[in-house]
Amino acid sequence: MDKKTWQIYIKDRFYLLESFLNEQVKIRNEQRTRLKTLQEKKASSDYSEEYIEREQAKFETEKRIQNQLAYDKALELIGKLTETMQARQDEPVDLADANLTNALSILNLAGSKLDIGELIKLVDQFTGNPAALKTLKSVFENQDLAFGVKLVDDRLYEPAFVKLAFEENAFYTFLQAGSLNSFASVVNRIAQKEGLTFPKEGELIDPEGATEQMFAAAGLG
Repeated sequence: MDKKTWQIYIKDRFYLLESFLNEQVKIRNEQRTRLKTLQEKKASSDYSEEYIEREQAKFETEKRIQNQLAYDKALELIGKLTETMQARQDEPVDLADANLTNALSILNLAGSKLDIGELIKLVDQFTGNPAALKTLKSVFENQDLAFGVKLVDDRLYEPAFVKLAFEENAFYTFLQAGSLNSFASVVNRIAQKEGLTFPKEGELIDPEGATEQMFAAAGLG
């Protein structure tokens, strides 16, 4: 499969994960509204203690169910994303890639003479193409071009490690009441290696959650 097709597949997997997180934001906002209403009822004299306890227990039970469903779905989407990453990672280098052939020729002829801007431009065109990036890295290492090696390393990752990191964060986010924004930030670090932004608009996925965290940190939550 060519680089462009792989990039479309990877991009779609990221955006499925983003759509899922947007759904979770809606669910959490509904939970926040429901909890606020319950707290107002608790402060009122119009509702009995038994009623409040019953409603509180119902809310907590439904929240646990929603969180478990969210966690299970997150694992499914993470699995599909990282499986696609691994399948692309397993692809051999495309020897017919004219851009790669040209880049290797440039490096062989004038690698040590290229400035930082030229090296960045050369490497950027292979973002999302791990086989080509690894080929470039070998050349950079042979030529002792440390900056070139760093440029490549900044764009490479191991799908298996990504899967573990995403799953660990998903556990905390969905089963331990963690932050959706923190989870999105972890995903974004990998998305950037693909030349993407997560979420795609570059904004906080859960603004209200960020406000909650700010007040909690100040002891006002």
